[in-house]
Amino acid sequence: MQARRPQLAELGLFLLVVALPLVFTPFSASPFGDPKLVVLAWGTLALWASGLPIDRRLAWAAAAWVGVTIVAALTGVDASVGLTARTEGQGGGAIVLGCAGALAVLGSGLSDELRELARRWLVMSGVVVAVLGLAIRVFPDASTRLPSDIEMIGATLGNQLFAAAFLAAAVAAAIVGGGSGSHGASGRLNPRTVALVAFLALGAATFGERSSIVVPVIAGAAVLWRARLGARATFVMACAVVVPLIAWQAIDATVLPDTTGRGAAVTGIEAQATDAQRVTVWRVMGRATLDRPVLGWGPGSAGSGYLAAVTTSEVEDAGRRWADAHILFLETAVTSGVLGLAALAWLVVLLTARSLRAERDRAWAFGAAAGLAAYSVVEPIGLVLTPLLFLFAGIAAGPARVTEAERAERPAWGRRAVTWGVGAMLAVATVVSLQMLVAAGLERWGRVYGETWALEDALRVQPWRLSSAERLAFIWALDGRAGEEAAAQRARDEIGRAVLRHPWDGDVRLWAADVETLLRDEVAARAWIDEHLARFPGDVPTAEGGDPDDLENPPPGA
Repeated sequence: MQARRPQLAELGLFLLVVALPLVFTPFSASPFGDPKLVVLAWGTLALWASGLPIDRRLAWAAAAWVGVTIVAALTGVDASVGLTARTEGQGGGAIVLGCAGALAVLGSGLSDELRELARRWLVMSGVVVAVLGLAIRVFPDASTRLPSDIEMIGATLGNQLFAAAFLAAAVAAAIVGGGSGSHGASGRLNPRTVALVAFLALGAATFGERSSIVVPVIAGAAVLWRARLGARATFVMACAVVVPLIAWQAIDATVLPDTTGRGAAVTGIEAQATDAQRVTVWRVMGRATLDRPVLGWGPGSAGSGYLAAVTTSEVEDAGRRWADAHILFLETAVTSGVLGLAALAWLVVLLTARSLRAERDRAWAFGAAAGLAAYSVVEPIGLVLTPLLFLFAGIAAGPARVTEAERAERPAWGRRAVTWGVGAMLAVATVVSLQMLVAAGLERWGRVYGETWALEDALRVQPWRLSSAERLAFIWALDGRAGEEAAAQRARDEIGRAVLRHPWDGDVRLWAADVETLLRDEVAARAWIDEHLARFPGDVPTAEGGDPDDLENPPPGA
């Protein structure tokens, strides 16, 4: 069945599969996050407006998950964070998870032509990411010669973990097509296809993370299992995935420039940290879930739950900057409680059961979803990979179970209300994401040039933007330290409002203490630290050490 407005469907797919992973801008506080949120909301809205057939069972499961997420955001510790999204790299929000739920349903309604278009566009986007990954690794100094201060080590995904997982999905899409004349259905091998798969696998290997090997292998194995290409074709394609991954380790160690010390983005796999920190975080997040078991801490607020539940020894072992549980299901339990976890499990079970019964022409989507699912077991929710996981899972789940008679009938008022309600939600998400992008651009201007007017305008556009309030308070505090009493009072007022708006943020009271320290009021600074420890008693090392941004052991994927 075709979409009623196929051009809108094509636009939505292009935005989601091409623009979403590739877009970035240096004129933003989060260059690889703020513009992606806009593209995600626009792409999902366009796909919804195209009039795709909707599978009712999937729709009910997705609606339950998204509905609980929104309620959890409203009842959580910070509604402004829960109803929007985090754009700095990890942690969800109602916009991200709402789009993900909608895409799971919309993906199942794509026609054969749209599915093949999505597959080809995914491969094309993967080639771009792979080229950038190889270029930065072969010429590591090039990342510091860009016209802005951002680095492309994680390609256009902004993080090497995200880039490796995205390339794993592209590998799955390149291995086998969906048409009856492709090698995926006939078992014939195309040398260009083999070379393309090998190049994408090589691109994934350049990012130097364990995920760079594990996730492409999982994605490749999943698609080969579902596609049933025959023994010879399966062996050749498996070699096209595995051989470049292994060969790169020798090339990286013996031929290419040494980049040790440049950060995890370009160091070898042998230099990766152990998983001890992650295990500690999972334990703490489990305790945080028990503190608010029904609806959780709110989407995007897992970091607050972590700091509230962590002990001093655990902070010393694992650090404090864990904004995400690094497991999709545990993150859902922490942020949306058992109700959100149950709704997500319902949707995942439906998608998985249908994917295992789907036809071979959807094998590429099954492989892409399997690779991204493997990533989601140990890494954070993100603006790109989480929505694409649910989109590909919806595609792999098979065609929407909607008969022509059902589609022709006029929907009941209840279904019409839900449909238009989803559209209104996506429209609001689109406006809010654009609002956040504008505010992020103003904040970057204010931070780079020290312009208070830009930071004030950022707060006018996005009143809940905590990072702008923090920087503005610091600038005024510096002026107050120089003797300007009015500036000192403005600094105290601004950071005070920030504390009231975000009482469960793990940094805001420490920033307030820094403001008072700049203003030479040690008593007030100590009072803010005591208030911070009253809410987060385990965060003693940071509170006593002063700078919350100084973290010796950043979490993997941060």
